[in-house]
Order: sequence, then structure tokens, then C-alpha cells
Amino acid sequence: SVAASRSGTGLVTIACQQSIASAVLGFSPEATLLKLEENSEGELDGWRSAIKISHTLDSYSAMLVGCGLGTKRGKYKLVQNLMFSGLTVPPIIIDADGLNLITKFYKWWERLPDEVILTPHPGEMSRLTRLPINEIQSDPLQIARFYSNKWKKVVVLKDAHTVIASPNGDVFINDVANPALASAGTGDVLGGIIGGLV
Repeated sequence: SVAASRSGTGLVTIACQQSIASAVLGFSPEATLLKLEENSEGELDGWRSAIKISHTLDSYSAMLVGCGLGTKRGKYKLVQNLMFSGLTVPPIIIDADGLNLITKFYKWWERLPDEVILTPHPGEMSRLTRLPINEIQSDPLQIARFYSNKWKKVVVLKDAHTVIASPNGDVFINDVANPALASAGTGDVLGGIIGGLV
């Protein structure tokens, strides 16, 4: 959320469970908050949370899904009801556990809008494609190009150098790498910036 704000976004809303809302807002006080529903065990209620989010979607021009989400059943239900139920949604950026969750849906790429942006690192790309990580890292440009075309999605394949592939065949390489990008969480920052730019 901080990255999206710093990229120039006028309004950023964080959707998170009620039980962690205060702590999350402490890190990003300029954001607004959408408190998601929990069940009696304190876990995310994916169905009720998806309904709550769906009532607000026409107010937003982009949606980043996955950063800090987790993969428990409630999170699966949230993704299922938000992205695979036919709702009209703004452009979606899928990162982190959002990528891990969509792999659980049969032919997910055919069920998501073409405007979706996927931001996997090699491990996540391996789960999306079922290819070994070393094969992905041996030719990231061609892997990103092939799957961007197959899935009809923009693929931002993150590694030491980032490959950005568009379904129309355009491929860009960001070769400005440094060791700081090996830190956990930098991908979430990239997701926020992409969301902000969208």
C-alpha cells in the first residue's frame, strides 16, 4: 500500500482481516481500510469478505491480490468468489499467494480477464506452469513470452533480471539488478507500484 501511494495513487484501500487491521494501518496511515469478515475461529470468511469487497469494486481502478494473503481455505474462497465468479472487477494484479491460489483452479487463465498482470518469481512461475525452476531460469525470456501468449496475460517474471512479456509478443527486460532485490517483500513493493501505475 505504501508503494502504491508513493507511485502517485490518489487513494489506496487495504482489505484485511479485522483482527489485524489496526496493526496494518500503523504501517500505512494514509491508506483507507476495508475490514474483512472473520469466522468464529478468527479465520477469514472468504465468502462474506468477497461480498463486502464486491460492493466497493466500482470505486477502484485497479486491484492487487495476494500480498500477505496466505493460502488457507478462507483465502481460497475469497479468491474463488472474487475472481472466478463472474464479477465485474477492475484490472487485477496478482502476486504472491494470489498466484499460488489461482493454480488450484482448472484452466485459471481462461477464467480470468485478459487484462490481468501476473508477477511471479521463478518458484511461483514453476507452480503456475508445472515446469522445474531451473528450466524457467535457463531461458526466462522465452518462458515468459510463451506463457504470456498462452495465458493472454501480462507476465512480469521476477529474478535477478525481470522479464516483462505481453500477449502481443512484446518483451522487455529490466536488467538493473542489485542485491537489495533479494530481500523478502521487494516483490510486494513491485506489486504495489504496478497497481499504482495501473
